Amino acid sequence: MGPVPDGNDTSAIQVTWLPAIKGHPGSAFYVQYRLKGDKTWHTTTVEEYEDRKLVYGLEKDALYEIRVVAIDGEHAQPSLIKMVDIGVTGLGRIFAGRPLLLARGRER
Repeated sequence: MGPVPDGNDTSAIQVTWLPAIKGHPGSAFYVQYRLKGDKTWHTTTVEEYEDRKLVYGLEKDALYEIRVVAIDGEHAQPSLIKMVDIGVTGLGRIFAGRPLLLARGRER
């Protein structure tokens, strides 16, 4: 898991997804995130019951790469990467303005 919130120096975003209808839609999901340019992904805990996850401990005024990974038995399928701009106010703005849709590693 990534950094833990520390007072007013960090931010959080809520990542929402819609499971794919065909293939391996996923029975559980987790979010991976990293600062743009970093090679290492941070991973949230697995979510089995909701279609969203709060990602916290992000740096303000930074650009992040975010993806959702669907788990279905032995299969794990990441979504396409979305760029998220965490403004100086700490509010995440997903440039595409819509949830991540999972379908065989492609956005729908």
